[in-house]
Amino acid sequence: MQLDILEYILAFFAAFFGGFIDAIIGGGGLITLPVILAIGLNPTLAIATSKLQASMGALSALFALRKQIQFKKLSLGILCSAIFAALGSFTVLKIDSSILKPIVISLLVLVFIYTILKPDLGQYNKQAKMKMSVFLLIFASILGFYDGFIGPGTGSFYIFAFVSIMGCNIKEASINTKALNATSNIVSLIFFAFFYEILIKLGLIMGIGGILGAYFGAKMLLKVNINIVKKLFYLIVFATIIKLIFF
Repeated sequence: MQLDILEYILAFFAAFFGGFIDAIIGGGGLITLPVILAIGLNPTLAIATSKLQASMGALSALFALRKQIQFKKLSLGILCSAIFAALGSFTVLKIDSSILKPIVISLLVLVFIYTILKPDLGQYNKQAKMKMSVFLLIFASILGFYDGFIGPGTGSFYIFAFVSIMGCNIKEASINTKALNATSNIVSLIFFAFFYEILIKLGLIMGIGGILGAYFGAKMLLKVNINIVKKLFYLIVFATIIKLIFF
């Protein structure tokens, strides 16, 4: 599929802003995937290509936090995330694009609503409600499948689960999430590379934009007015979803 220069520029800045707000409030995938869909890619190709951009961002975050991540403690979750991400991506290829698009839009709307209503959790550690092994078996499987199937909001869902169920503070939850989220993104990317196709140029351009956006977002975290960023984020995501539904 051939894209023009304006579409590449739009995709780059969408990924930049997605990375920027992801570093501040999360939910960057709610911008990047709808924009890829909006420029004309079919849902399967959009999801496959988005995995290259997402994997680049996930790997950069994983590298930055490699010394803080307890890989041995999360090993069961990493395994489950890998297996079920592949199953999620396999499911995408088995669903007709005409059926997949409304499913993707519906999930985007639900994740968007969740992002708006997401409670401010994670200020302090609390008592865990289940064993870590059971938690990882359940949630890494569910969210690994979801990430392989579509992806936006996976990191936020992981953080919410670690905080509300395992009693982690927001920092610990975010660090744990990086290993699991990176695994599902990379496995999904490899799956699509072998069994489908990926627009490498578009994915790389968006990946660079996302990494740059995340860098500046992290730098601006203490300076920027988060309420303004949230409002702009909601406006862009809402407008993009409306475009997908009606145009």
